[in-house]
Amino acid sequence: MVAALDGVACKSANDVEEVQAEPRKGFFVRFMDALRETRRHQACREIAKTAHLLSDDARWQLDLWRN
Repeated sequence: MVAALDGVACKSANDVEEVQAEPRKGFFVRFMDALRETRRHQACREIAKTAHLLSDDARWQLDLWRN
């Protein structure tokens, strides 16, 4: 009743379920994704340090400049 007086439209439980996005990933999953991403960036930096030793063909095959 208070919601009707304030002019706020009430939604049923079915409407709320449709609007909600997929469930949020858990802490451990988000942590592992971030860890994997940082390790990938670190590996790219290490390879880039010695990329001058590779032949031109090998350097382009590695695609070091892709983020």
